[in-house]
Amino acid sequence: MVFPGGIDLFSCETFTTTEEGVYSCIIMNSLMMEQTMRVGVYFSGRTAPMIDPPSSSTVTVVVGSPLTLSCTSRGSPPDTFTWRKDGTPISPSPSVTTVSHTDSMAVFQSDYTINSVTTSDSGTYTCTVTNPIGSDSETITVTVVVPVVTIVSNPAGTPVSGSTNTFDYPILSSVTLTCMVTSSDGSTFTVTNYQWDTTGCFTNNARNTPTCFPTGQTTQSVTGNNLLAEDAGTITCAVTIGVVDYTSDPLTLRISD
Repeated sequence: MVFPGGIDLFSCETFTTTEEGVYSCIIMNSLMMEQTMRVGVYFSGRTAPMIDPPSSSTVTVVVGSPLTLSCTSRGSPPDTFTWRKDGTPISPSPSVTTVSHTDSMAVFQSDYTINSVTTSDSGTYTCTVTNPIGSDSETITVTVVVPVVTIVSNPAGTPVSGSTNTFDYPILSSVTLTCMVTSSDGSTFTVTNYQWDTTGCFTNNARNTPTCFPTGQTTQSVTGNNLLAEDAGTITCAVTIGVVDYTSDPLTLRISD
């Protein structure tokens, strides 16, 4: 809009949220020299963004699991969200959803989702929200842990030289195997299911007695009683943590006279 002369006035008779924003006034004299002035115009009561504090500033997640980080901001005019991991902008930038909106306040949310986390996803995630009035930031530290599943026997067998996870047990002995879950950082896990998988007599229980370790058991520990040579075999244990299954290395049992 161009106004000839000295003093110019721009007016808006009915001001709504659609007219909010930054207005520029360009002044040009007869020598074609110009100067630009800008002013932001918003309803009174407009506020800088305020991010709702996360339920926890630290998140521990098991490798392979999905992860969603949420950032919810209240403020007006509309906000711009920026996500960073360890100071580096995340690209592409997560989308923003309008939760609610009124003339005086709006609520926006941005979710950053990783479908299957790896150890490289550990780090510090920062959500920064800005609008023409101000800005706000919140930080969440994510730690990705790796469960280690092992089978512990009681009593312990005699390791077989030159073999890995192969042990000798005396004939007619009784052995209890327990499925254990640990991690290098001492994290604890909630296991929702155990599953034992076996071979040999372990599978078909050829002697039709409860001496073998039948496949498919879902308890943390299984016991074999009065083991004979035909009870030898290989066994693994799988656990379910969250929505992901983790399996132990196979344990081979040999029964000797």
